[in-house]
Amino acid sequence: METAHTAATGTSAPYGHACANCSKAKTRCISRAGERCERCHRLDKDCTPSTAVRKRQGSKPSTPSTKRARLEERLDDLVTLLQSQNAQKRPEVVPDSAEACPDTPAHPWIPKVWKSNAVRQAATSGLQPSGDVSAKESLATINPFLEQMARTPSATTSSTPDTSAASLPQYDLPPAEEEQLLLRFRRFHMKSLPFLYIPGTTTAQHLQQTRPFFWLVIRAVCTKSMTEQHALGAHIREILAKQIYVEFERSVDLLLGLLTYLAASPCFAQGRPYMCAMSSLASTIVFDLRLDRKARNDLTNLPGMNCFKLYAFPKPPVALAPTSKTRTNEERRALLGCFFTTSITSCYMRFEAARWRPNLEDSLTHLWETPEAPYDRVLVALIRMMIIVDDATRLTSRMDDLDPTPPSMFCIKALLGSLQEVKSTFTADILGNPFVKAQMCSTEVLIYELAMYQPPSSPPYKSHEYKRREYLQAAVESAKTFLETFISIDATGYLGLPFWLLIEYAHSSQVLYRLSLLDDPGWDRSMVRQTADIIYYLEQTAVKMDQAHEMGNFGVNGSDGSLFTKAAFALRMTIPSWTANLEAIGAVTAAQTEAQTISSTIGVQSTNVQTDPMLMDFADDTWLTDMFASWEGS
Repeated sequence: METAHTAATGTSAPYGHACANCSKAKTRCISRAGERCERCHRLDKDCTPSTAVRKRQGSKPSTPSTKRARLEERLDDLVTLLQSQNAQKRPEVVPDSAEACPDTPAHPWIPKVWKSNAVRQAATSGLQPSGDVSAKESLATINPFLEQMARTPSATTSSTPDTSAASLPQYDLPPAEEEQLLLRFRRFHMKSLPFLYIPGTTTAQHLQQTRPFFWLVIRAVCTKSMTEQHALGAHIREILAKQIYVEFERSVDLLLGLLTYLAASPCFAQGRPYMCAMSSLASTIVFDLRLDRKARNDLTNLPGMNCFKLYAFPKPPVALAPTSKTRTNEERRALLGCFFTTSITSCYMRFEAARWRPNLEDSLTHLWETPEAPYDRVLVALIRMMIIVDDATRLTSRMDDLDPTPPSMFCIKALLGSLQEVKSTFTADILGNPFVKAQMCSTEVLIYELAMYQPPSSPPYKSHEYKRREYLQAAVESAKTFLETFISIDATGYLGLPFWLLIEYAHSSQVLYRLSLLDDPGWDRSMVRQTADIIYYLEQTAVKMDQAHEMGNFGVNGSDGSLFTKAAFALRMTIPSWTANLEAIGAVTAAQTEAQTISSTIGVQSTNVQTDPMLMDFADDTWLTDMFASWEGS
């Protein structure tokens, strides 16, 4: 009983302090009063402490042991393997100066301020690294597509010397020269391109970082070297083709650069059709960016708005995803600029223009009521008039497609009423703007020339014939006002003339010229010559083109020509031909077959004026096509 009571009331030895016998038998070692434990006392054995045989675990090595660390290590090895394989597939020829300049860009058109030091280690000769590393932004933050383009430049090179990387001018210009290019663009071009706005505090370096392609076009437009401009223009087209059709990039940067390229397209023309193709690209970018639709929330992320299983489709990069649910003023200007450009192309080149949407009206209202840029209201005024031009163009295009019947005289009255209503909303400073005034006159010419499609009325409708002649006389006055406005622009203003103003100049000149040759009962052609002498305006325009060439300091780096010298030459070559035709018409008596004389001298019969839905087809205008042709062939 004593032993059982002691065993019940005794305490076990602490862990690791059991005696040798209990440890060997794997039983509890119950301590008792005395030297022996309860079991050894009962069995009458010697109670000796056990020897410690437990081995401590040694220190683990410093290698990663967790699953996450091992997975990261394997991923790093996989990335290294893929990079080595890509390097073997795309061997690059790095110049000798690459070791001295490891941070210079790999692609010739990407300036050094865009590079990401973690991904770019290639170099081009002649470029010096910038010491201000903190001011450089990562290309991945600005545009992931451009980062990929810089990391893996194209392995295929063009066989044309002008577009190869070796022949391209060095992109890394001194900061002072870059600021001069930006200042030149602000001074000469932004007045005629109201859909662009660069704040006065924006530097050239900041523009390179935020709008790289737009900056490249600015440099190509503002350079004084015709050889460099031609090379950059070809390279811009290569970039557009790759980024839009290969990389499927859609960005406001590309849209602004493309619209600027279109505005200065006479500088880059190659004597081939290009306006419709470039206008289609601009419309494509606008459509894919959904700028022509109202900004709204992503309905696919709302619960209950998707009837299909929600798979994890990849989303756009964070840098390209919209950060606001409302349109920015920059997007509104780009949208309106695209509509204006495509409408001009539609009017004069038979191209399908962008459709007018309610979202465009919202953009017009916002920019008119809360203008941010100095020329926001000028842009709104141009768009308002372009809507009327688009309506008039659709009337003439219908004669080609569906109904050959000329538009009714009542259409002219309705279009004039719409133009007068729009004009009444403009302020005095808007009406005083030379580009708004020129667009107003050009719109009037387009409306009034619809009367030329009307055949002479029979005696019962003689009142309509009087109205038709009144419209024809108004067309002469509007064309005269446009041409006077055009030649009244200062010679420095010609340096930034957009393509649409040059096309409208050609159209007004053609209308005035054909009105001077119009064979119609009761129409006094000598009166047209006395009211507005087309030869005088051609001569004055040629003089202004020469002055613009001199003031622009063109002809550096071995170049001896420019767009302005080509235009002046084409105008002076046109003057003798048109003068001879006008003098020949004036020498013929009214009793003779005057229509045949006109047909033999200029190749145009009076009936053609009534059936041709456009008085001036851009492709048939010889001297204007020559003016837009490349100077490389001369």
